[in-house]
Amino acid sequence: MFFFGKKKLRRVQPGKSRVVSQTEDQAATREWFTYILVGILFSLIIISTLGFGYLRSAEHILSVTIVSTLAVFLMIFALWILHPKLFSSPIKLFFFGVISVSLVALVEVFLRFGWPLYLLPVVLTSMIITIGYSQQLAVINLFFQIFVIWLLIDDKHFAKVIIHFPAAMLVILGLTELRTRSKLIRLGALAGVVTLLMVLMKIVFLDVGLQEFFNNIRVQPFENSWTKKLILSFINGLVSGFIVLGVLPFIEKWFGVLTDLSLLELTDMNQPLLRKLYLEAPGTYHHSLRVGNLAEAAARAIRANSLLVRVGAYFHDIGKLNKPEYFVENEVEANSKHKNLSPMMSTLVITAHVKDGLEFAKYHRLPSRIFDFVEQHHGNSVVKYFYHEAKEKNNHNDNEDRVAPESFRYSGPKPQTKETAIVLLADSVEAASRALSSVTPAKLKGLVHDIIMSKLLDGQLDQSNITMSELKTIENTFTRGLAGVFHARIKYPEENGQAETNHKKSKSESA
Repeated sequence: MFFFGKKKLRRVQPGKSRVVSQTEDQAATREWFTYILVGILFSLIIISTLGFGYLRSAEHILSVTIVSTLAVFLMIFALWILHPKLFSSPIKLFFFGVISVSLVALVEVFLRFGWPLYLLPVVLTSMIITIGYSQQLAVINLFFQIFVIWLLIDDKHFAKVIIHFPAAMLVILGLTELRTRSKLIRLGALAGVVTLLMVLMKIVFLDVGLQEFFNNIRVQPFENSWTKKLILSFINGLVSGFIVLGVLPFIEKWFGVLTDLSLLELTDMNQPLLRKLYLEAPGTYHHSLRVGNLAEAAARAIRANSLLVRVGAYFHDIGKLNKPEYFVENEVEANSKHKNLSPMMSTLVITAHVKDGLEFAKYHRLPSRIFDFVEQHHGNSVVKYFYHEAKEKNNHNDNEDRVAPESFRYSGPKPQTKETAIVLLADSVEAASRALSSVTPAKLKGLVHDIIMSKLLDGQLDQSNITMSELKTIENTFTRGLAGVFHARIKYPEENGQAETNHKKSKSESA
């Protein structure tokens, strides 16, 4: 059965309510053609820039072309299995291909101009791909580059390329977290030391031998070509760290990544939006800080991105800046703004803070990953207070019309990641804990368990890929965190004279 729209033809499959677009199949076909063309393009670039300068015959050119093309498609298949999200962004896929092929092409440039291969930027490209994409992709790319270069150059030159491999692996593994800018410099210097040692081992064990090396070094310590090679190999790694440090903002912009350095900058309490939240909605500000503490601890316990969770929690309620007085944590006086509003109107005011938050986030140019926390921290859950109030008014007026919970739901979407799911749970738990009249460890534990189970049964966690064991860990972490907030205090005894003075003062004031 077909429906005609203004721009495209859509069909509804029998027995299914989901509308399927015919353009989806066409888009998928175009994507596969794109991947094939990208693979062929990579192979042609490799052969044209490197191969024809050093391949010995037409048969050799043909064999290397076939093998390198197979290597490209093998890499594309590995990317499809290990990192499928890359294929949803043609620009990121294109940049990945350019970086992969550029290093192979640079080998040809270095050889033709007689430049030392010790300066080949293997460490630099590994750093960029690790930061811009992931460690997995950096490792795949490194093996691919080494394999293709091995196909295209002789063993003598390849030995000068392979010495960069340990240093490249070192920086890939060392960039698991990047929370300080100095770490890039330290990693670059360490990579330079490793490359220097590899060059030294090549000279000593493959080229001249240990005794001749030291004899030449002793006679001409600084004019010796080997000394220059060692110095250049160290400079290569060190300069790579400085270059990545300089281009890091551009890497984040071009590749759309959010590094730990950028996240740490957003945790500064003088950040304009957080400062505005503190001045105009102080209750929401302190609520967000407490949610951030709870959520960060839970994320660390289940090995999620704890720093991203903390930053997301800080900004998740920024939409309340539009009407801060309508939220209970910002009410200074006992008179609520919702007294003169219907439950439905109050629900619209409350749920609007999600949309308002997205507008604030876009205006202040927050990273797109923070948008997810603003948009998903309530999922499509029901605003229970006003829903129950509407039901009570409906029953009191003997109205037969049923109050539908769908009218009191947030618009969603539900949390799509573990990180946003944790903030959703921490937000609910922290807010509910403030309403407890008398706080005991048993009450806190029961409260946390009930809230997590209610969110689970309501389907709010269905799309977050969070497991039951992780939810149990989160529950225990929340309970410990809240117990630390609501810990008991001993009452300090007053001196007799001070107690008497205070008693008399209170009596005179009451009189």
